[in-house]
Amino acid sequence: MNKYAKEFCIRGLIFGALGPLVYGIVMMILGFCNVKIEIQGWQILLAIVSTYLLAFIQAGSSVFEQVEEWSSFKSALIHLLTIYVIYLVTYLVNTWIPLNWIAIVIFTAAIIVTFLLIWLICYLVNRKFKNTLNTLIK
Repeated sequence: MNKYAKEFCIRGLIFGALGPLVYGIVMMILGFCNVKIEIQGWQILLAIVSTYLLAFIQAGSSVFEQVEEWSSFKSALIHLLTIYVIYLVTYLVNTWIPLNWIAIVIFTAAIIVTFLLIWLICYLVNRKFKNTLNTLIK
């Protein structure tokens, strides 16, 4: 097995259970807030399975940044596309967002902005760390 595929699976298995846990916490908070939700058993099962897969793929896809043969842009783009597709599919399958173009455009914008903000923060932190190390070496 490719070392990246193996690492993808390991990360996914480690963090996959967080998806259903987050789903359970959200449902609990909604219950505390007296939000009435009518949900059937198959919908709960679908949410548990889909959030597990979402967390598995999200955690596993962090390995894309370590593929040495890929440029930073390529790894970031593949990571973004992977995250976008799994979130979009999960949200649509569970009907957490409606299947219409306006909702999908808003969802897409939110994913892209969030991804870019996280990347910007990571870039700035790493640049500062690198500069600090360079001044210590000199």
